[in-house]
Amino acid sequence: HYGMKDYLVAIPYLKQATERDPQNLTLRMTLAHSCLRSKQYQCVLKVHEEMLKLEAESAEADMLAGEAHDQLRNSAAAMTDFRAAVLLNPKEPNVHFGLGYLFWTQSQWAQAAEEFQSELQNNPQHVKAHVYLVDTWVRQNEFGKALPGLEKLATDNPSEPLLHRDLGVVYAATGRRDDALRELKTATTFDAEDAEPHLEAAKIYQSIGKREEAAAALDRAKKLQPPSHPSLLEMIDSIETPEP
Repeated sequence: HYGMKDYLVAIPYLKQATERDPQNLTLRMTLAHSCLRSKQYQCVLKVHEEMLKLEAESAEADMLAGEAHDQLRNSAAAMTDFRAAVLLNPKEPNVHFGLGYLFWTQSQWAQAAEEFQSELQNNPQHVKAHVYLVDTWVRQNEFGKALPGLEKLATDNPSEPLLHRDLGVVYAATGRRDDALRELKTATTFDAEDAEPHLEAAKIYQSIGKREEAAAALDRAKKLQPPSHPSLLEMIDSIETPEP
C-alpha cells in the first residue's frame, strides 16, 4: 500500500509492524512518511516522540516532525525541529533550505540567507535555495548583489513568479521603470493571487504621475487575499531531488 501511495490504508499495517518490531527504525520512518502524506500530523509527531524515547535520533525524522508542525501552524516548534535536524546532520538534503524557508516566512531575511547559503554549499544545484537566497538580498535592499543572479535565474526558470517580482523591484530602484513594469506584469501572469507585484507597480505609476494607473493597481491588490506562502511540505515536495 505504501508503494502504491495508499498511505492512509498503509498506516494500520505499519503501526502493527512497529509494535511487533519496536527497534525497526525503517518501519517507523515509513509510518511517519505515511502519516504525513495522509495529513495525519499528530501521528507524525507521535512517531517522532517514540523515536526520541528510543534514543533513535534522526535528522529525517526531525524534518518530518517540522513539516507536521508547520502544517499545524506551529512555526516555533517547526523551527525547533529543523534546528535539531541541522545539528544531527547538516548534510541532510533540504535541511538548511527548510530552516531557511521557515525564517523566510517570518521575514527574518538575514537568518534565512545564511541557511540558503548553507544548502547551496551542500548542493550547488538547489534551484529553490538560489531563488530564495536572492530574494532575501532584494528584501534587504542589496540590489547590486542580487541582480546578476536574478537575471540568470529568471532566464533559466521563466515561470518562477518570485524572480519576476524581485526583478521588478530591483529595476524600479535603479530607474528602469519600463523594465520593472514588464517584470511585475509577468509576475502576476504566473501568480495571479499575489498582491505584491500590483503594489510595486502602483508605486512606480505614482512616482511618474500616472495616478489612474496607480489607483487601478492598488484596487487590484486590495481585491486579493492577504499573502499566504506555500507550506514547508509543499515547498519541499516541489524540489527535484538529484539523481544519486
